[in-house]
Amino acid sequence: MLSKQRGSFLIEALVSLLLIMGGILALVSLMSVSINQVSQTKYRTDASNLASEFIGEMYATWTGVNACPAAWGARVAAMLPGGALTNCDTSQWPLVYIEIDWNDKSGPQHKYLTSTTITK
Repeated sequence: MLSKQRGSFLIEALVSLLLIMGGILALVSLMSVSINQVSQTKYRTDASNLASEFIGEMYATWTGVNACPAAWGARVAAMLPGGALTNCDTSQWPLVYIEIDWNDKSGPQHKYLTSTTITK
């Protein structure tokens, strides 16, 4: 009877090792997804903060019809990967539209769009 069970410990050890490795791979995958989500959240927050900053500058420099300075596009490009200020529409002043786009390595292009009415 003892000879028929020869090698069963080795099989049990290999199966347990396989299960442990599967768990470790799942944790590594989970951490990768988590890091990706955190970076996407940071980019959305940066885009929101930039748009709010631009709206604040428009409010502070009220001149009737404000235009969007070219320097704003450079600030967006510096803070976001592949970032661009794609729309800064003040044609219906005091209604203002701001659209910021960026590309990160996670896939498709991302967009942040906001609008507000600037009144004093």
